[in-house]
Amino acid sequence: MTERDSVHSADACNSGGDDVQRDMDLVRDLLLYFEARQDPSLIEYQDVSIDARSELEIGHHLNLLFNAGLLIAEPVTTDTGRVIYVIPQTLSWAGHEFLDNIRDPEIWKQTKSGAAKAGGWSLKVIASIAEGILKARVDQLFASGQIGF
Repeated sequence: MTERDSVHSADACNSGGDDVQRDMDLVRDLLLYFEARQDPSLIEYQDVSIDARSELEIGHHLNLLFNAGLLIAEPVTTDTGRVIYVIPQTLSWAGHEFLDNIRDPEIWKQTKSGAAKAGGWSLKVIASIAEGILKARVDQLFASGQIGF
């Protein structure tokens, strides 16, 4: 398994069936984008701009973030209830928590390296690795007396 998992994009933003890859770097970039965004109102996914990323990639990843509970958004659905795309608003509590674990570029680099070695790129694996790296940092700071009581 690689960092980019193959997924079908028809559920993403009504793209018509092209393959889109789940990209954890884009997931992180979108979380950072919505955290930095000052306006908490809804925004059309077509208006979200991430360097060198297509509207299709962004729309698909916004759906993934919404489905994972990391993004607060308004789903646009078919008559049968299938989500076609989402109109994003802001990060959820879980989105902020996850981003706090992967925000630091060095931690993100180590997390991706750990996921590659482990052979898993699920959200749970990424979160677990990042939390482990942060915990090790905190333990080192306690041991060195840089933080504590």
